[in-house]
Amino acid sequence: MKHHSLRIRMTIILTCMIAILFSMAIVANLTLSRYFYIGNERRNLSGLYMKINRIFQEDSVDWEFQLNQLTSNNDVNILIEDLDTTVFDGVYQYKLIYTNMFKGGYMQENLISFMQENQSADFQAMPYSIQKNHDRNMKASFLDLCGRLDNGYYIGLRTPIESIEKSAKVSSQLNMMMGCIGLILGSIFTYYIVTHISRPIEEMAQVADKMSDLDFDAKIVDLPPNEIGILGQTLNQLSEKLEKTISELKTANNELMLDNERKTQIDEMRKDFISHVSHELKTPIAIIQGYAEGLRDNVNDDAESMEFYCDVIVDEADKMNQMVRKLLNLSQIEFGSNVVTMERFDIAEMIRNLLQASEVLLKEKNIRVRFDAERSVFVWADEYMIEEVMSNYISNAINHCYEGGTIGIDMADEADNVRISVFNTGDPIPEEDIDKVWIKFYKVDKARTREYGGSGIGLSIVAATMEAHGKAYGVENVDGGVRFYIELDKSAEC
Repeated sequence: MKHHSLRIRMTIILTCMIAILFSMAIVANLTLSRYFYIGNERRNLSGLYMKINRIFQEDSVDWEFQLNQLTSNNDVNILIEDLDTTVFDGVYQYKLIYTNMFKGGYMQENLISFMQENQSADFQAMPYSIQKNHDRNMKASFLDLCGRLDNGYYIGLRTPIESIEKSAKVSSQLNMMMGCIGLILGSIFTYYIVTHISRPIEEMAQVADKMSDLDFDAKIVDLPPNEIGILGQTLNQLSEKLEKTISELKTANNELMLDNERKTQIDEMRKDFISHVSHELKTPIAIIQGYAEGLRDNVNDDAESMEFYCDVIVDEADKMNQMVRKLLNLSQIEFGSNVVTMERFDIAEMIRNLLQASEVLLKEKNIRVRFDAERSVFVWADEYMIEEVMSNYISNAINHCYEGGTIGIDMADEADNVRISVFNTGDPIPEEDIDKVWIKFYKVDKARTREYGGSGIGLSIVAATMEAHGKAYGVENVDGGVRFYIELDKSAEC
């Protein structure tokens, strides 16, 4: 399925919303601004009427100067006349008081008409009227105010509508230009805001994707103090709980798989254990008994011989102790007494610790170790049991490696598994014996095995442990030596 960036989608949506709002504002300006300006100009004419009325009420000596100032400041023409009550041939005579427009024009006609129609009107209620007129002579439209001042003068105010329409047009053009600039700046600002908001969401998506691959080390950091931060914190908690739950599930799954096999093998394992213990203990018990009798019978009564006898007895007792401990450990694994607890750990760190513990033995034989000490490799297994496996492999490699030889430890990714192999330079294992090294107490070179204290149990513990995990293990002769290996899960899938 194709994924579209949340950041891009939100930016496009919000930009479209801004564009729609700006478009609505521009359309409203184009359609309503003319009416708004005309209404505003009507109020201006009313205001000018009030000012002129006050000028004549105050009997100002500089009233003409004030009227000129009003005309220049307000782009308005003013005509003021007085009605002479004398009638000539049935027509009233008018006296010009003030004008800055051509006398005898269409405005004067409107004013005279107003005076004739309102000779007996109640001007206290409505002393003036405002109308839109078209002047035939000037071939232009005007907004005209015709009225009577409190002192009895008649006044006419005129302002051109063309200038109003020009103002509305200029305002619309300015709004369109500002709208385009606002749209561009709004888109940039929206992208920045959406990026800031979507960054933690994208981080949560990446963490969730890693969780789907059962990688629970990834966590969401720098959580914002809002609902998105609460969601990220919840996702972090979910990751921890999932890791714990998967660990428990793998443990339970391994127990279930081994439960049936465990029941049928217990009796046979008990008999086998007793048989092997009795067989392997015969030789050290006989040696201890012989040397102890020699001490008792004073076969050699010098102090050096007696100390040698004691050292042999202690050495054999120690070998018996180690053998019994390993046998008990092996039996617990085979009997199913040891529960395989699946957990995630760094096996590279474990190997580094084992090599450090074996440093004295490595220096005694002048063995060089080849291992990538910086790399971290996480696996799912029982950490304690796998440590015993790697300890046996490393001890086995040291014991069989040539003096001045090399031990190489490699970790290779294979699909969902990690293969850990331990190589040592030395004699190859005979082909007829290579499949038998995992058998309890089987020794390829019995004399040499006893020389370095081997009991023939270590590789049996490896085999039992790996079978308990349900994972592969093995050995192979390679050019220059022998390589032992095991495979472990690198994911939590059962």
